[in-house]
Amino acid sequence: NFTRYMSITIRHLKPNTTYEVDIDGLYMDGSIYKGSINITALDLNGMLMFTNHTGKTHSISVQWIYQGEPTVEYFTITIDSLSVIYTFSRTCQCAVISFLTPNQQYTVHLEAHFSGGTLLRHISVTTAMQSPAPTNLREHGEKHMTYLLVAWTAPEPIGTLLNYRVDTHPSNGNTPIYRTVPSTAIGNLNCSTAYDITVAAETTLGTGHSITMQFATSSCPPLSTTNIASIVASSLAGVAVIGGLVVLFAVAQSRCKRKKLENCRIQISAQSSSAHLVSSTSTDSQESPDGSTSLITA
Repeated sequence: NFTRYMSITIRHLKPNTTYEVDIDGLYMDGSIYKGSINITALDLNGMLMFTNHTGKTHSISVQWIYQGEPTVEYFTITIDSLSVIYTFSRTCQCAVISFLTPNQQYTVHLEAHFSGGTLLRHISVTTAMQSPAPTNLREHGEKHMTYLLVAWTAPEPIGTLLNYRVDTHPSNGNTPIYRTVPSTAIGNLNCSTAYDITVAAETTLGTGHSITMQFATSSCPPLSTTNIASIVASSLAGVAVIGGLVVLFAVAQSRCKRKKLENCRIQISAQSSSAHLVSSTSTDSQESPDGSTSLITA
């Protein structure tokens, strides 16, 4: 034995009218069940109505009011051409429907669900147009290695301007930048790198069209022989092992400092060895005929 619950909705009934609903059931053994129930259609006209609606560029917000009896169990919101159903508790009498197309008319269907039936209301709402894109996006000032200075011409906004949103691609970990004036600095960038900069106006009605331009940071500084020698001479001393190769480093600064040479070349000698690491603080240097300094190791 089992019990199966089924339900149907009967629409377009006359309010304040009692109807007798006959139910016939056919069992698997061929027997027939007959039953009836009396249902009174409620008069709910005027108890549910929209009180406010707003169409933004990509969303619609609606508010409504329900007063009287019976108590609403829940509301559902549907919108034409979309299969999504928005369901709310009985305490919520507002809704925001997002991800819509700008400047398009939608029909919003509001349905109040009761224990004895439903009540349906409709309203047409048009989403807002997008603000035009900014124009004349350009570099503003001199080029730099790690940041960009950009400016643009402000569009005529649709709605009240809140700010401009500036996005960088690749982002380098940067989050969007929001500015109330048509210019900004974009930091945390790499030298000698091209970036796509996108700017759009954000208003009280939503985000407008965007403009994208590519700008590049200035070139990275070249590593001169003097810089390399200075880095090696000041930071490397001792022995390092790379893949079984013992590389001997020594600081050969004495001649550079004594002769004040602008270009100091350091010759590093290496030999293959399986010996243990040995670090020496004393090394001798010998001047080569070409003026460079060679390392002499024991």
